[in-house]
Amino acid sequence: MNDFAITILGLPASLTVHDIFSGIYGMSSVSHRWEFPGPLSSSPKFHFYIPPFEPGCTHQAQFYHRDRLVPSGLPVCRLGTNYTGQLEFSSDGMVLRAGKLYEEYKASLSYTVQQGFASKELASVLALDILTDDGSRDATIGRVLRPSICTNKDHYRNAFEVAWRRRNPLLPSGRTFYPYANALEQQHIIDCGLAPIPVFPHVRLILMQSGAFPAVATYAQMELLKAPPSGRATGIPGYDRLQRGMVAMLPGLTKEGVSMRNTSIDTP
Repeated sequence: MNDFAITILGLPASLTVHDIFSGIYGMSSVSHRWEFPGPLSSSPKFHFYIPPFEPGCTHQAQFYHRDRLVPSGLPVCRLGTNYTGQLEFSSDGMVLRAGKLYEEYKASLSYTVQQGFASKELASVLALDILTDDGSRDATIGRVLRPSICTNKDHYRNAFEVAWRRRNPLLPSGRTFYPYANALEQQHIIDCGLAPIPVFPHVRLILMQSGAFPAVATYAQMELLKAPPSGRATGIPGYDRLQRGMVAMLPGLTKEGVSMRNTSIDTP
């Protein structure tokens, strides 16, 4: 028989299953969980989970290594993590935060999170995790994530737009939000007619690398190039000479490549 029962006498009746078995990954229920393999069949796996919700009790996300809870383990935010790969530990059970295995962990986590953004349900949870990370701790999801050039920028954009509204349900509807990490970029966003929303610098880097929210100057330039040509151009004195002069100065440029556009953005 494979079934067995364990009886422990003297435990307080107030303890929950999570309180008793939280030291082993998967022994207690969680709100949601996701599993992602690495790029190869031999690569380590990551399991992400949302801690269970119980009225009157807040369970924190934890770090597990090969199904075992690691007290004071590698940092996590909203999502708990179970990592099946190798790590080095000190004599007192602390994860060694240096060396080949530690760097492999961070690289594997970055790869896995990139795959996770393709899942609509998990993507918004990952975005929330990243937004709540102030960037002060190494090896969190927000600190290790480096989107690749083949990233689907729409996945990132949609996930963060959902996450912003979950964090602040009072955000006005009908506005297009654009992230910023410094005052100069904030003003450029306002000039573009967008609603600025603050993020930490490491979050801004992720959103630029993913292509979801490029530098606002790049956004303004793309909007300018998409704008329709202005019919007023031919009536401006000297406009034809400007076109010819630009063509003469820039090899390869044609007259059609110099145009006036109808756009509301003042500073591309």
